[in-house]
Amino acid sequence: MLFPNAVFFPQTTAYNASILSYWSQQEQRLTPSCILRPQTAQDVSKAVQVLSDYEADGSVAIAGCQFAIRGAGHTPWAGSANVDNGVTIDMTSINAVDVDHSKAVVRVGAGARWSDVYRELDAVGLGVAGGRVSAVGVGGLITGGGLSYHAPRFGFVCDQVLNFEVALANGRIVNANATSNSDLRFALKGGSNNFGIVTRFDLQAFPQGKLWGGSTYNPISTLPD
Repeated sequence: MLFPNAVFFPQTTAYNASILSYWSQQEQRLTPSCILRPQTAQDVSKAVQVLSDYEADGSVAIAGCQFAIRGAGHTPWAGSANVDNGVTIDMTSINAVDVDHSKAVVRVGAGARWSDVYRELDAVGLGVAGGRVSAVGVGGLITGGGLSYHAPRFGFVCDQVLNFEVALANGRIVNANATSNSDLRFALKGGSNNFGIVTRFDLQAFPQGKLWGGSTYNPISTLPD
């Protein structure tokens, strides 16, 4: 059996915990046949090859099994990150956050949450254009476009991705950036498209000090002003 310690079936503790952790009830109502939790990009590649049933030469032998990709599970509509009677690939174990020695780039696993990213960056005085709610997943926000508190300065969160590491439908792992597979990079920048499974995002980092936040309240008497 492939991935003997990373496949969870209905009515097991790990399966039930994963289903109940979806943000929306629409997603919680779906019941995949099993949940696969890969540990590396290579695991994702192998899973895609098996589920798509690719031959060694890259041709498709038969129609593959339906599967869905889950990051943090915050996207609300049914089927966005879960599937009925198929396989849900739960990316949450691919959550490493690595700051480049230049402090200009941060490499983020597709299963990380923004809280994981900010925790690492705060310690070294850096920031990225990322989610406004720390519990939201990195993968879903970026592939959907993404708004951040830095949007007026940097645009969409996806605009700050320097490189996508992607497992393609035939299992091949490629990088998509300005000089390699640039058309794929463009296609992945928003829209939650299905052109591959992103396993890592390389984000542009910048110096960041303390960030002020809060709410301002004014009495109703100031409304005419």
